[in-house]
Amino acid sequence: MLTRGMPVTTRKPIEKVHFITTPHGLEFGRVDAAIYSTPPAAFLWLSAHLESKGIECRIQDAYTKMLDLETILKDIEDFQPDVVGLSVFTIVWYDNAYLAAKIKERFPEVLLVMGGYHVNHSYEEVLQCEAVDYCLPLEGETSLAELIECLNAGDDPQKVKGLAWRENGNLVATEPRPPLHDIMTLPRFPYHKLMDHRYVPWCFSHSPKDRFMATITSRGCPNQCVFCDIGRTEGRRFRHFTAQRVADEMEYLHTEFGVNQIEFLDALFTTNNKRVIELCGILKERGLELEWACASAIRFTDNQEMLDAMAETGCKKIFYGVESGNPAILKRVKKLTTDQVRKVIGMTKKAGILSHAAYIFGLPGDTPDTMEDTLAFAKSLNTDTASFSMAIPFKGTELYDLYKDKLISTDYREYQRSAVFKVDEYEPEYLEKMLIKAHKQYYLRIRYILSRLGKIKSWHDLWIHVRIGLGFLLGKIRYKMGSHKED
Repeated sequence: MLTRGMPVTTRKPIEKVHFITTPHGLEFGRVDAAIYSTPPAAFLWLSAHLESKGIECRIQDAYTKMLDLETILKDIEDFQPDVVGLSVFTIVWYDNAYLAAKIKERFPEVLLVMGGYHVNHSYEEVLQCEAVDYCLPLEGETSLAELIECLNAGDDPQKVKGLAWRENGNLVATEPRPPLHDIMTLPRFPYHKLMDHRYVPWCFSHSPKDRFMATITSRGCPNQCVFCDIGRTEGRRFRHFTAQRVADEMEYLHTEFGVNQIEFLDALFTTNNKRVIELCGILKERGLELEWACASAIRFTDNQEMLDAMAETGCKKIFYGVESGNPAILKRVKKLTTDQVRKVIGMTKKAGILSHAAYIFGLPGDTPDTMEDTLAFAKSLNTDTASFSMAIPFKGTELYDLYKDKLISTDYREYQRSAVFKVDEYEPEYLEKMLIKAHKQYYLRIRYILSRLGKIKSWHDLWIHVRIGLGFLLGKIRYKMGSHKED
């Protein structure tokens, strides 16, 4: 039961906020390699809003740069922030808790706030970490800005929606923050804060002369996927930047920073087909020579006119969540049919755009036979790249509601490498074996290897492919040897 109480206060006005991504493996005194890197675009949202209010922000992507603990702490010492913000995903919660404790130990006067997926659904657990002062569940831009304004004025944070904190052993939670209705009110993102690192994308052929950046242009998801929480946390209404603003952001990245490759991190970029077609028209009119990629759902990409326009203006790859190759499983997890998947993948290929298909083993109703159907379907679909993963019942998803009584582990470290639930149809170890089998059978086909070699444009690009493959194999070896646990 959450009870109300007086909040944590600060000793001096808050003027500077330091956002940090957390390296994996930090809790065990190591820094795991980032196989490929994606700019932390969520921190761009937060920084843009705070800096419009006069708060200076720094973003330190310690995960991608593989910074060790002392380097992170030295960076905090140099910047001297009043607030440190961490974004937490469930599988790396323990690394974040460790980093938070070390930050608080070294800088006890710094206010430490956390947001992100894990906070959205487990802030009670997060606040058991004594180093954490405030949690910001759901969309945090307005909540964090109002919290800072409130503390600077010496006012009561209980007036601020979307906060949780600890007081005298009790948890305090204010009214949930509703989704930001008009995201067009957000200022331009401060991309310069991430330009000190040359990011390497997974979605493009990439050479040292290329410059890559990622951004987000929308929130909300009308889909109802059982394994995802976006519709529950961001709402099912698709809120988006206009085509004009998206084009302006792309042109700004290109002219100011020399960026020629852009990945849109939107959950479903093509939800509004009209917006995408309008965007492509603007890009064509401006003559921008850019490569870009996005993610979407099969149901929102069944439009050859749109796909052709995307290809003409530089779209190189689309990430599709296919999930299963068995018709009954697709229906059960609220996806389209295999025929509809084949149609849209065929349309994507016709437009000249590469496609990536993601599949999940262990969905509700899955059996060894249905998972074999998925692997066979994946190979027959033959998308340019594919990924296979085990179903993970994260809190906040329908999948968690279905599997919470079947969990065999609540250790989040296990979630990425092991099956953490047990059903009658198969043993948990079967999912792990199926995962390895699927990647081997998909990527070690002679037909596939020859087709990929023809699309690699540099030794640097070849090394990226090798590194990703080795990362997967070494990750499995590390897990089997038990190095995911403390020595």
